[in-house]
Amino acid sequence: PTYPSPLERKHESPAHIQTEKEIALQKGCVAAEMESFALFHNAQRLGKKAACLLTVSDSIVTHEATTAEERQTSFTKMMEIALETAIKI
Repeated sequence: PTYPSPLERKHESPAHIQTEKEIALQKGCVAAEMESFALFHNAQRLGKKAACLLTVSDSIVTHEATTAEERQTSFTKMMEIALETAIKI
């Protein structure tokens, strides 16, 4: 089966149907990030420190998107800087 992306899931109410993207934009959100929640939640529960480096690959506002090839090549420099910084800490 094909499932809608998280931002395209529909929320029904008696008044009308909205996608999560529409709700996010109405509330002023310009980004969505889901994966790091688990990292920070588990770190907090275990009393550990956690950090996360985020990159923007697609825009729900402008609809710009990074291709798989662009992600593979252009994010490498960002990862190198992050790892070099982590080693120094």
